[in-house]
Amino acid sequence: MGKIKKVIKDNNLFLDLLNVILGIILVIFIVLILIHPTNTILLKLAFGIGGLMNILNSYKIYKQKKTPLIALSLFMIGLIVIFCGVFLIGA
Repeated sequence: MGKIKKVIKDNNLFLDLLNVILGIILVIFIVLILIHPTNTILLKLAFGIGGLMNILNSYKIYKQKKTPLIALSLFMIGLIVIFCGVFLIGA
C-alpha cells in the first residue's frame, strides 16, 4: 500500500485517481437513473459529480500553466452543469 501512495504522490496522480473514482460513481448513478427514471435526487447527484469532474480537470490544466483559457472554460462549464443539476432538474 505504501508503494502505491508513493507512486501517486511522486507522479502527481491524485487528481487523476479522484477523477477515476468519480467516473465510476457517475456510471453507477447513471445505471441507477436508467432503472429508476423518476428519481430526481440521483439525477442531481449525477449532474453534480459531472460538474465536479469538469472543475477538477480545469484545475489540473490550470496547474500545467499551458492553456489557462481552456482551464477557465472547463471551470465555467462545470459550474453550469452543477447549476443545471441543482436548480433546473425537478423544478
